[in-house]
Amino acid sequence: MTRKRIQRVIITILIWLTCTLLLSSNGMHTTRAAPNAPDYSGSLSPDDIYVDTERAALIISGLGGVEPPSSTWYGPDGYQITAGCIGGQQIRKYIYYGGSLSVVIDYFYIRDCNRDPGQYRVTVGNSIDISFAINPQIHYVYIPIIQR
Repeated sequence: MTRKRIQRVIITILIWLTCTLLLSSNGMHTTRAAPNAPDYSGSLSPDDIYVDTERAALIISGLGGVEPPSSTWYGPDGYQITAGCIGGQQIRKYIYYGGSLSVVIDYFYIRDCNRDPGQYRVTVGNSIDISFAINPQIHYVYIPIIQR
């Protein structure tokens, strides 16, 4: 074979491969992230949590209209615990913006559930893993100073 003929064969093969990739249905698919790994983030409010705090709110944003998996809460001993303790408590709130799910708020009740002070943790899928502390309520006693 001549050099020109080899070049034509290579060019023909490259053109054929390019057309095949462009026209094949597998080459046109877009991939989606796994349900447990979307691009969302979370923050906990309030910053300082005490045993007499009503509830903590995990604010999950960046959802892009997709509902995140349920949050999982862990106590100081590392075991999973429930977010609420009394029937009828709202555990999850959905906020829509422009018809699309924008923010999800998961509530963790503290005062009504008599949570013990200590280090707690909340996870949501593979994207959120937040540790927080429930602090004991400290009451200060002020003693007046009497000067002579």
